[in-house]
Amino acid sequence: MQTKTITEGAMLAGVTVLLAVLGSVFSSVSLVLPVPLAIMVYRNGLRPGIIVSVTSALLSALILRSVLVSFDIIAIGLVGIALGITLREKFNITQIVGLVTGSAIASMILRAVSLSILFGTNIINVYTEVFDQTSEQWIKILESTGFTPEFIAEYNESLIVLINVVKKLIPIGLVITAFAQAIIALIISRLILRRLGDEVPGLPPFRTWKWPWYFIWLFFLSVLLNTISGFLSLEILSVIGLNLISAFLVLFFIQGLAIVWFYFDKNAVPTFYRVLFIFLLFFPSTIGVFILAIFGVLDLWFDFRNRNNDPKKEELK
Repeated sequence: MQTKTITEGAMLAGVTVLLAVLGSVFSSVSLVLPVPLAIMVYRNGLRPGIIVSVTSALLSALILRSVLVSFDIIAIGLVGIALGITLREKFNITQIVGLVTGSAIASMILRAVSLSILFGTNIINVYTEVFDQTSEQWIKILESTGFTPEFIAEYNESLIVLINVVKKLIPIGLVITAFAQAIIALIISRLILRRLGDEVPGLPPFRTWKWPWYFIWLFFLSVLLNTISGFLSLEILSVIGLNLISAFLVLFFIQGLAIVWFYFDKNAVPTFYRVLFIFLLFFPSTIGVFILAIFGVLDLWFDFRNRNNDPKKEELK
């Protein structure tokens, strides 16, 4: 290996170990853990990137005295390696996000499998137990505050239904988390690489985001699938349909928000009001989220931003 590659590898391995140590205290740090490996693979190739990944895993395990940490770094390293390769091979932005999201999902599955092998823990069971314990705690709080037994019984029934729905939505939660990790890793890696003098593709401006027109028909098919599952009493179809519906609602919400951002940019709305708008979308009610999702659906037909002759409008394919 060249001296430059060895030097960069040692430095980025050190950064990865530092992030792993911080991640043991602040779990959100794990979102940026793939970045050093992505930079290493992009600048020096796959083999040096794998060496840095393994070295970082071993050092982190020694420092934190945990075998699980080494498995975590190897698993999360898949995201960095995938990002580095796709950037190095000059894939388009849709391919980059798709492949990195896929690698993030594989990373989560690998971590869950390693947790199961090492400690005999089923991560799905852990989440469901947390939901059940939360439900029991809420019921105890209501009982201690003097609510009537009838109200508590009705609340408990509603809570059970809600928890069952949340359990079914674990797959889409996994995908959304993986997508967020891919986007965060891409944005941070691109910022660093540009500072180092490398030109890599980035996401198109958010104001231009627009999903392909056929997404609306896929959404209708997912609703139909969920409806059929009710008539046939097939749990697996219900889970698939519910997750697909949730996925498309998230996508349509994002497109609706992009429409709002288009008008924010067009009218030079200050950052403070943009942040306030985002806050009010979720608090005190989430009705604004559903309204934006509806606008996102309508935009596939009426193309609101194109009517305003936005020359930078792009479709994500």
